[in-house]
Amino acid sequence: KSKINLLDTPGFNIFINDTKAALAAADSSVVLVDGVSGVEVQTEKVWSFAAEITLPRALVINKLDRENSSFERALDSIHENFGRAAVPLQLPVGSEREFRGVIDLVRMKCFLYEAGGAGRGKEQPIPDDLAEPARKAHEALVEMVAEGNDDLLEEFFEKGTLPPERVVEGLRAAIRDMRLFPVLCASGLNNIGTDLIL
Repeated sequence: KSKINLLDTPGFNIFINDTKAALAAADSSVVLVDGVSGVEVQTEKVWSFAAEITLPRALVINKLDRENSSFERALDSIHENFGRAAVPLQLPVGSEREFRGVIDLVRMKCFLYEAGGAGRGKEQPIPDDLAEPARKAHEALVEMVAEGNDDLLEEFFEKGTLPPERVVEGLRAAIRDMRLFPVLCASGLNNIGTDLIL
């Protein structure tokens, strides 16, 4: 049995020293990125604090249910500020008010949520209009996971892909070694994607 402690730090500038202190006590960090604004000054500060102490990081693009939110624009902002090692593990299903779920790119499964519901996604087939983008994103993810691991790279070249359990194994090592920073999707307000983040 494992016990996980979550240290929730405020995003406001006046609390930035509290955030820095909390990071020093953590084993890894989850950095929130606003789905409307993208990477902001506070996001950059938190990222640099975590980098200073070599803390593994994941990113969550939140507020994807908001008007003018855009997963693609937020992801571009992440790449511009933090590099291409930030790789999506999920794609959103729907946008703005129609944001209703996520596609898990590791297992190629779709989870749909009831807005403001219990926060447990129901597995559904990947929508037809997202099948091709999901396939491409899955291939890019598998390739990036394999790149830093000779065994996985050999298997990838041999088979052209990797099974989900091998991707998870490679991801775990890549995240720990800070070669990859996973990007996830969520709406905190509507409790969408939180179960998968946890």
